[in-house]
Amino acid sequence: MTPQHRQIAADGPTRFARAVALLLSLGAAALAATLLAEAAARDGFSGWDGLRALLVFATTAWLAWGALLALIGLFGGRSTPPRPALEAPQPRTVIAVPICNEDPLTTFARIAAIDRSVARAGVTADFVVLSDTRDDALAGKEQFAFARLLRETEGQGRIFYRRRQDNAGRKAGNIEEFIRSYGGAYDFAVILDADSLMEGETIRAMIARMQADPQLGLLQTLPKIIGARSFFGRALQFASWFHGPIFTRGLARMQGATGPFWGHNAIIRVRAFAESCGLPELSGPPPLGGHILSHDYVEAALLARAGWKVEVDETLGGSFEEGPENVLSFARRERRWCQGNLQHARLIFAPGLAGWSRFVFLQNVTAYVVSLLWAAFLITSAISTLYAPPPEYFPGPYQLFPVFPDTSAREITLLALGVLGLLVVPKLLILIHALLTDRARDFGRALRMALSVLTEIVLTTLLAPLMLLY
Repeated sequence: MTPQHRQIAADGPTRFARAVALLLSLGAAALAATLLAEAAARDGFSGWDGLRALLVFATTAWLAWGALLALIGLFGGRSTPPRPALEAPQPRTVIAVPICNEDPLTTFARIAAIDRSVARAGVTADFVVLSDTRDDALAGKEQFAFARLLRETEGQGRIFYRRRQDNAGRKAGNIEEFIRSYGGAYDFAVILDADSLMEGETIRAMIARMQADPQLGLLQTLPKIIGARSFFGRALQFASWFHGPIFTRGLARMQGATGPFWGHNAIIRVRAFAESCGLPELSGPPPLGGHILSHDYVEAALLARAGWKVEVDETLGGSFEEGPENVLSFARRERRWCQGNLQHARLIFAPGLAGWSRFVFLQNVTAYVVSLLWAAFLITSAISTLYAPPPEYFPGPYQLFPVFPDTSAREITLLALGVLGLLVVPKLLILIHALLTDRARDFGRALRMALSVLTEIVLTTLLAPLMLLY
């Protein structure tokens, strides 16, 4: 079976969702810029005011885009994709777990749990642990844990461990080296992280989907956070379970067959990946040169360029991961993602990419540049105030009573309420939707769920300026 070598065109519902999101985002941005321009014109419109309006346009468009992801996921409706049965003979499948300096005890315990679940689901699959650990002492512990895993699971001949001598390309290079060396032995590969957990029934459903659709090159699940212990970690965990499915449903409707890859908790067609996803090394020094850090989105774009479908399915349950437990670990992860996403600026005009893939790269860059745009807006607002002409309370030569200038309170209030609404209203609508459906039962009923949503909103509001400064 060979790829189509022709990009898959978006269907009607996908094009409609994209058009609605783009038009409404631009409309909201234009309205915000107009309100600010009207407010600035009260005391004379300057070049600084024009720059402020432009910055408000860009930042509001980004906020509106995120809000519309939720609204399209909430109100757009999405039927559950068909669940084909797994046909015999089963495709040759490997579950790959790339690791680097991880705790061997918990890592191999998760693999043992997945192995038991896969066996109960009647799936035949190999496991391979792909170690990039450089510390010899830690690698020794990995090998000890692997030997114990083989004894406890009777996994000889189907569970493997390989430690690379050269960790070029980091995680992406680790997976690439495995596929180049051993990929020909398998039809599909389930890619996990060291902190991933996945139920056997979910893996079975993913294999069956790939088996039933020869054009499907990658199927991404929605991994939900589990095991959080701190207050911060539990807030992220709640958001991943409560808000995550709605936002991902909107993303699935908007991206269609040119979907995302998040680097783990997904299944790939090995041949498609091998033929399409060789990653270049960007010229120049880091941070924008060298190995591509956010490789997953690039690999999704390369699959789409070669004519393979890339889809995300938030209705597939049984897909889990762990999240950061504190602000520092969250910030370190965000900084790593920031560097990787900014590298995508150099790939926007790469030859042959689907138009939507280029737009996704632009979104990835904007996700981190927008913080700088907000900071620039605050700075230009302060400068504009300094250069604004002073109010003239007595314009006439013999005027007895002062004339107070016409304020722009109405426009500024509307602008502030609009920005706040784009941040808060989608989450409140998700809360209302959950209250009106059976979802409330999964989150402690109405009062506890509402308090959780409020707490998460307050936490993310406080976290945003910290991440901007970091």
